[in-house]
Amino acid sequence: MEESVEMASKLAIIISLINCSSAIADVLIQVPEKSTLTSVEGQNEHREVKILQANEEEKITSKKTFELKTEGRIPVLLIPYGGTEQTKINIDAPKVNDVVNQMKQKEVDQLLSSSMASLNMIQGLIQKRRLDEALSDLVKLESRYPNIHFFDFTKASILLLQGNRDLALTTAKEAIKYLPDDEEGKKFIKQLEGIKP
Repeated sequence: MEESVEMASKLAIIISLINCSSAIADVLIQVPEKSTLTSVEGQNEHREVKILQANEEEKITSKKTFELKTEGRIPVLLIPYGGTEQTKINIDAPKVNDVVNQMKQKEVDQLLSSSMASLNMIQGLIQKRRLDEALSDLVKLESRYPNIHFFDFTKASILLLQGNRDLALTTAKEAIKYLPDDEEGKKFIKQLEGIKP
């Protein structure tokens, strides 16, 4: 279902009701909210439209494909069923906002995972005292993620280790503007201010 939800965010969820049998059986549809069921066969054909009330069953006996729309939810396509037994479907399509939030969360998780992996490699370079390489990689990382300002504290640390206290202090002060509640960042700035140039 997760894969369907991802595709649904772009088009619709497809509930395939296809069977090998040539007979058409009844399909009972039940929805949690008032919805509109519209046939989507051919452009010139008469479109059948039904209003479905919340929690009431609607029987469909048809070879047509239907689109089910519920306000605030992902549309659902119902493709003809070719079985001989009556089928009941409770359709509770995901809410658009939920799908969007899931997609955003996945994006955030991927961004965080990628940036932390890169940051870990940079910290490995710092430990090996390969400071120029660490700084170069950090600059590349910052260009990929310009709105992640805690990278600036790592940059300030590298600059300090390279002997450039003034630029380290300037960089850390710039970072704290975006992260004013970062207690470790504030302590770091105080330490930098206490170091004589």
